[in-house]
Amino acid sequence: MKAKEIAAFIKGEILGDPKKEIKRPGYLHTAKSDELAYCYLKDDRKDLESIKKTKAGIVICSKHLKKKLKQIKNGPTMILSNAAKYDFARVLQNFFAEEVRAISPLAFIGSNVRLGKEVDIHPNVVIYDGTIIGNRVTIRANAVLGAEGLDYGKNKYGELKRVPHMSSLIIEDDVDIGSNTTIQKGILRPTILGKGTKIGPNCDIGHEVEIGSHCVIAGMTLIAGATEIGDFTFIAPHSTIRNSIKIGRNVFVGIGSLVVKNVPEGATILGRPALEIEKFRNYRARLKQLLGESS
Repeated sequence: MKAKEIAAFIKGEILGDPKKEIKRPGYLHTAKSDELAYCYLKDDRKDLESIKKTKAGIVICSKHLKKKLKQIKNGPTMILSNAAKYDFARVLQNFFAEEVRAISPLAFIGSNVRLGKEVDIHPNVVIYDGTIIGNRVTIRANAVLGAEGLDYGKNKYGELKRVPHMSSLIIEDDVDIGSNTTIQKGILRPTILGKGTKIGPNCDIGHEVEIGSHCVIAGMTLIAGATEIGDFTFIAPHSTIRNSIKIGRNVFVGIGSLVVKNVPEGATILGRPALEIEKFRNYRARLKQLLGESS
């Protein structure tokens, strides 16, 4: 592909040779002259240093760096984008990746399951009765969808009686569910995964959880029942969220966090138990002082 073809596809602006050709994608730090890379290190100084050093033929990079990029001599051809990594992913999906959407013969699909268009179901997936799945959903190997969760009533003798899960699981369009992930159906109201949300491998999502649109739930995360998560929220790996918690939109939950209280919109939290980032930093500083450690 030529730079001008890539730029036309992502509606980006070219700095350099529009006829520059690449054959394959590569990582910025290891790319060769016939490879396409992207630069998105979330730090302008690091981005510029990496672009100066790269041997990539074409680099998709952030549009706001345009003035500084013009000062780089003998660098790669650059394509300016509003969302470098996102557009790099679009190019890979459309021109390099071979996507085959199908239902594996090794999958189990129960009765009254509704499947949308272009659903990709990998081997050993189990989808229980009544699950509703939208369009362009990917369900990776060994995922279990619509199972009953852990919910029991107890009498005065300590005997347990399972509460039947009589509702369903609803998965909206463009959701991606990682391998070995379990998502439970609701008891009296449905469990819902919003449009465009991505779930990593080995996650456990409880009954009647509602996850908004375009969220990322990274691997090994546990979300207990009846939790609500707003749109565009990112939950880092190994996090645990207590039942009936409300997490707002655009929240960032740090790696390994234990969330036991509601989280306001736009917050960044981390720790066990999870605290807003400034409070977490203050506690860490005080702890270091008590221990006699340097900051």
